[in-house]
Amino acid sequence: MTHGSSKMAHIVILGYIIILLVGTWAAVTTYQMLRRFDLPFLRSLFYSVVIFNLSVFLYLISRYVWINLVRHDPSNVNPVIEGVFLLVILIVQLAWTYTVVRVVVELQR
Repeated sequence: MTHGSSKMAHIVILGYIIILLVGTWAAVTTYQMLRRFDLPFLRSLFYSVVIFNLSVFLYLISRYVWINLVRHDPSNVNPVIEGVFLLVILIVQLAWTYTVVRVVVELQR
């Protein structure tokens, strides 16, 4: 790995941190609207934003570990840990998809 691509990888990590900050702001704003208006779709939207933030956080952690600890060498990763991590990411993504579908259904009512 060259020194330049390492810098680019860290810029990508910074981008994910910014996405996480904006997502946290969106979750707080949605929660405040939920408390004020108590509309059913806002609860699903809030859960959707929180789960999406969780998936971004997990991806951020995985990229950080991949760039700084594993150093792009797959032989450094325990297959069991990688499998568990991928399973957790899959579950989070399925939960996010479910909450987005619930938002759409509740908006159609």
